[in-house]
Order: sequence, then C-alpha cells, then structure tokens
Amino acid sequence: MARGNQTAQATARKGVVTADDLQRRAEALVDEVAEHCRPFENLRRKLKTGRRGTQAYQDRLTELETASAVLRTKAEHACLGIDEVIESLRD
Repeated sequence: MARGNQTAQATARKGVVTADDLQRRAEALVDEVAEHCRPFENLRRKLKTGRRGTQAYQDRLTELETASAVLRTKAEHACLGIDEVIESLRD
C-alpha cells in the first residue's frame, strides 16, 4: 500500500482532495489487489499439486486462508476508493 499511502499523505498535506487525487488513490489500491493476486495464485497452484491430508497441504491451506483475508481486505479498500471516485465524478 506504499503508493496509496504516499498519495493519501500528499493529499492530507494539501488539505484539499481533488478528483484527480481520488483517482490516483483508487488506481493505487487496484494495483495492490492485482499485485497480491499473483502470490495468491501461486499458493493455489501449490495446493492443487500437493497431496491431501499431508502436513504440507494443511500448511498451504493455512497460508491460503491468510492470503484470502489479506486479498479480501485489499479488495474492499479498492472498492471504497472506486466508489469515492464515482461519487466525485457525479458532482
């Protein structure tokens, strides 16, 4: 979330939030979701190639559970950012 935070911090320093600021922030949040999808997909692939019932399989399930929670949170933040942009465009 480095890019999203940088944009938010720059905006906070200015004290004024423009539609362009909101768009940059939403784009950064969407980028974060996309970046997190790759490692999630790698974990999914490893899970499918593992033997069910083994400790390694259970470990991967735990890793996927954590990765799923992170991905869900990032996606929710991206949705909120997109909603802000859409609302700003209506004004």
